[in-house]
Amino acid sequence: MGTEKDFNEMSAEELYRLAKEREEKEIQAKYEEAKGAIDEVRKELKELKKAHGREKRAIAKKHRQEVKDLEKRQLEEVNGVQKRLDDMEMVIGVRSKPKGSRRKRKNTASVQEIMGVMQPGKDYRAKDIQEALTKSGRPPVQDLHQRLGYLRNKGEIESPERGVYRKK
Repeated sequence: MGTEKDFNEMSAEELYRLAKEREEKEIQAKYEEAKGAIDEVRKELKELKKAHGREKRAIAKKHRQEVKDLEKRQLEEVNGVQKRLDDMEMVIGVRSKPKGSRRKRKNTASVQEIMGVMQPGKDYRAKDIQEALTKSGRPPVQDLHQRLGYLRNKGEIESPERGVYRKK
C-alpha cells in the first residue's frame, strides 16, 4: 500500500519518468534475454557445422579407402588376366604386342640423320634441311621443327637467329 501512496503523491512528470525507466529496464531485460538465446543458437549452429564437417570427412575418408581398395582389386584382376595372356602367347611363341612398343611415327627423320645432313659452322634454315633430307631419299619430315628444337635444347646445334640453325 505504501507504493500506492507514493504513486498517488507523484506528479505526472514523475510518473511518466518512472514508467519510461521501467519500460527501458524491460526492454534491456528482453534484449539481454534475446542476446543470450541468440548466442546459444549460434553456439548450437557452430557445433552442428563442426559435426557435419566431421561426418563429411569420415565419409570422404571411407570413400577414398573404398576407391583405393577397388583400384587395387581391379589392378590385380588385370594383371592376372595379362599374365594368363602372356603365358598363352609364350606357349605358341606369339606376342600380340611387344612389351614397351610405341606407336611409330611415319616419315620422321632420326636425330642422327638430321645431324648428318648439317655441316659444322654452316647456317641452315628448316627448309634447307628438309630439302637435303628429301634429296637423300627420305620422304618429307612432318615434325622437323620439333626435332630441331630438341637438338637445340640438347646443345647439339645452336640457333644464332630465329629459324636459323647451326651445327656446333
